[in-house]
Amino acid sequence: MQALQRNQLVWLHDHAWEGLAAQPRDAAAHATISYWQQHRLPLVVCRQAACLPTQRISVGLAAPRSWAASKLALDLAPEDIRTHGEFPSLQQVAHGTPWQPAAQALTEALGTTAHVYGSYGWQHLTGLDYVHAASDIDLHLPVPHMEAAQAVVAQLEAARLPMRIDGELVFAGGHAVAWREYARLLQGQTRSVLVKTRHSLQLADLPTLRALTEAVCSI
Repeated sequence: MQALQRNQLVWLHDHAWEGLAAQPRDAAAHATISYWQQHRLPLVVCRQAACLPTQRISVGLAAPRSWAASKLALDLAPEDIRTHGEFPSLQQVAHGTPWQPAAQALTEALGTTAHVYGSYGWQHLTGLDYVHAASDIDLHLPVPHMEAAQAVVAQLEAARLPMRIDGELVFAGGHAVAWREYARLLQGQTRSVLVKTRHSLQLADLPTLRALTEAVCSI
C-alpha cells in the first residue's frame, strides 16, 4: 500500500472492526463504532500521534456533533485497511443543490480537483446530519507548487458559493497549509503559516515554505 496522507479515507476489514469493538470504551463510543461497522463507513487518516509506534496508523472517526461520541481517535495496523480513497469532489457534493452552478464554475477555474472534507464531506459520505446554517465548506486542494497555489487562492477569493470556503492547499509530499493563511502570508499580513503533514507540524515563513515544497518536487 502506498503511503497514506492526512485526510485520506480508509475502509477496514471485518477483523479490524472486531478488534476496535473489543477494546474497552464507554457505551457511547461502542455505539458509534458499531454504527460505523454496520454501515461500512470510512475512517480518516489523521496526523500521527507522537506516542504511537511507527508501524501503526492514526485515524479518526467523525460522527455528527449531536452524537454522544462524535469524535474518536483510533489507531490501526496497515493490514487492517481493506482499501483507501478520497473524500468526494466538490462537484459530487454540490450535485442537485442550488449552488451547483457556482461550484461548477469554481471547479473549472481552479485547475485542480477540490475534495470536500469536514461537515459537507461527511454528510455526503454517510447521509447523516452534519451541516448546519453556519457550516463552512472545507476543501482539500492539491497544488504542485507555490505559483499554482497562488492562482488557486485567487480563484477561491473570487468564488461565489453561498457558504464560507475553508480548507487546505496540499503540496507534493503532503505538506498542507490553510489557504486563508497562505493568502495572508502572500499579502504580508502574517510572517509565517502552520504547515501540517501526517507526522509533523511546523511554522514556516515564505522562504521556508518554498524550500519545503521545492525539496519534495526535486526528489
